[in-house]
Amino acid sequence: MFNPNADRGFADVNLAVMNEASRALRAITAELGDYSQRFLADGTATLGQLASAKTVPEYMSAMATFTKRSMEESLQQMLRMASMYASAANDQTRAVQSLLLAGPR
Repeated sequence: MFNPNADRGFADVNLAVMNEASRALRAITAELGDYSQRFLADGTATLGQLASAKTVPEYMSAMATFTKRSMEESLQQMLRMASMYASAANDQTRAVQSLLLAGPR
């Protein structure tokens, strides 16, 4: 049997979940864009250092510094992204719970 109130509640839940997902994906996309820009700028600066290195130890030092820095920043970025995904999942769960607990309108 068709129940317009139940269908309306289902639509509200879907809309709330999609809004939360959209907000979270925009934030994640912005964060990834920022990280990509930082990584590209750092890589470009390191490439300049490598090109201007006069000795092998100077070259190796610049490469080691870049590698260490990029690994540390990558780890920090992965942790930040994991936190953002976990937060997005919690926000979506709260949106669904609040609408389901409110009941049909």
